[in-house]
Amino acid sequence: MKKMEEKSMDSHLLRPYNFLPKKELRSFLGQNFIIDPMFLRSTVRLARLQSEDMVLEFGTGLGALTYYLAPVVRGVFTVEISARLLKFAQNFLKSYSNVYFCLADALRNKNSLNPAWIDAFGEVHSLSKPFVVVANLPYQIASSLIVLLLRRHFEEAPFALKRMLVLVQREVGERFLAKPNQKNYGRLSVMVQSMAVVRRVKLAPPNIFWPRPRVMSALMEVIPRKGVEGGGLSYLDKLVRLAFTHRRKKLGFNLAPLASSIRIQSLWEEVGIDPSQRPEEISVQKYLRLALLWKKLEDG
Repeated sequence: MKKMEEKSMDSHLLRPYNFLPKKELRSFLGQNFIIDPMFLRSTVRLARLQSEDMVLEFGTGLGALTYYLAPVVRGVFTVEISARLLKFAQNFLKSYSNVYFCLADALRNKNSLNPAWIDAFGEVHSLSKPFVVVANLPYQIASSLIVLLLRRHFEEAPFALKRMLVLVQREVGERFLAKPNQKNYGRLSVMVQSMAVVRRVKLAPPNIFWPRPRVMSALMEVIPRKGVEGGGLSYLDKLVRLAFTHRRKKLGFNLAPLASSIRIQSLWEEVGIDPSQRPEEISVQKYLRLALLWKKLEDG
């Protein structure tokens, strides 16, 4: 049965060669389509889904991952920016009554989610009830989208994000996991680790995709932390944007612009930060502590 299923899926997954020009396929915002049924089944298994789960997917593409998700969950709400791809996926998945399609960009801009898909998702599934994100994310939006989904969960209730299992570039996954003094440690590391527990589930080689990317990918599990103070995240974001503006400069130099609004020097000792340190030497916990103290000062 599995061999017959794989043969059927291979036939479908190779169809982009026929229905879209190569140049057009390569223009879909960094999307690389998974053409390996074994990897797709493995992804669904590793997502640890239950029959009552609602899945939120970004980057419907040809509907291949959706095809494996739909039979094992209550529903899949899938977001795609390309009308042509979405039409193809709708036709391929027409036998599934629990798949909900949304033609929209995931992001309104690099700093905010697109409210169009949020509103549409809320009509299908109450945002106060848990949902799981499972997606092969377009490379160009992956890091911004993950941070914004986490921030939405903590800053704008209801948005009951349970966890994410997402395929991203290997380098992006390494930045999620990086620790102080490591090469990839930076703003993304601090923001993601302050809000979530992250682990790399498995690597994905280029040959499972079409077109083949030039880099390895990584399947990452992202689980929101408990007890995160949502009100401090905007301060943390501003703080680390400034802190990592010049990686080789001292932290005191990079955060000098804050001196006009707060007496930041008074916070160094309380947090245990030496302003002569470089930004990559400071832990996530200390950045978060500094951001919360900044918020406290401004709140009076």
